[in-house]
Amino acid sequence: MAAELAGVKKTALPKARFIGICYTEKDRENGTFGAKWGEWFATNRFQALEALGALEESEGAYAAAMRMTEGGRDMEYWIGMLFPAGTEAPEGYAYVDMAPQEYALLWIRGNEQSGEIYGETAWNLCLGALQKNGWTIKEDGWSFEIYNCPRFTTPDQDGNVILDYLIPLN
Repeated sequence: MAAELAGVKKTALPKARFIGICYTEKDRENGTFGAKWGEWFATNRFQALEALGALEESEGAYAAAMRMTEGGRDMEYWIGMLFPAGTEAPEGYAYVDMAPQEYALLWIRGNEQSGEIYGETAWNLCLGALQKNGWTIKEDGWSFEIYNCPRFTTPDQDGNVILDYLIPLN
C-alpha cells in the first residue's frame, strides 16, 4: 500500500514553546534525520522533556518542528515537544517561541518502515489536500510532524501507522 491521506481538518495552537534541539541540513544522514531520532531514543533525551508537562493540544506527543530559514537557504529541523508558553527549557535543550496559529491537520497513513509517510510523497499528499480545501500555506511558518500515541505507535492490522502533519495556514 502506498501512503494515503486518512483525514484532514483545521485546528489551532495557542501561543506555545517548542523545546528540543535544532538540526540543519548538514545533520541529515542518507537524506533524513532518522539517525538523530535514533540518538534521542538511545540516550533517553525525551525523559527530561516528558517531566515538564506538555502543551495540552499536543497530547504530549514527540514532534519535529520544521521551517525554512530566512531566504530559504537552509531548513531548521527541531526534535522535541510542544509546551505552554514560558516553560523553562532543561539544561542542554534550546527553545523557540511560537505565536498562536491556525493549521491544517493532516493524517498520513502508511508503513513507517518503508519511509512512505515522510518526505516528498507525504508532502505532496498534504499539498493536494490543502489545494482541494482552498487553503494556502503561511510562508515562513512552522510545520510539524506529530508522532501521536497511539496513532503512530500502534500499527493497524496491515502494519500501517498514522503520522500527523500540522501545516500553518494563512
